[in-house]
Amino acid sequence: MKNIIITLGSKGYEIINETMDKIYPCIKVKAVDTTSAGDTFCGGLLACLSQEIPLEESAIFASKSASIACTKKGAQPSIPTKQEVLNFKG
Repeated sequence: MKNIIITLGSKGYEIINETMDKIYPCIKVKAVDTTSAGDTFCGGLLACLSQEIPLEESAIFASKSASIACTKKGAQPSIPTKQEVLNFKG
């Protein structure tokens, strides 16, 4: 099945395929710098998918990662570690 994922900034992300078209909200945070949010989302998504984690679970991890990245200044320094994402209670 082919999937399309669209990031929607502070509105979350959308997953579209032959059987669904659903918008998922992102975790609300106090944004400091959104520079690397999209790249962080993509990296988190691909890291999970490469481990054969289901798409929706991978997208949740990716969205958490992007939300965390928005809480820090800078591009590369704002990207969270896997453990930071797993521990995040947003």
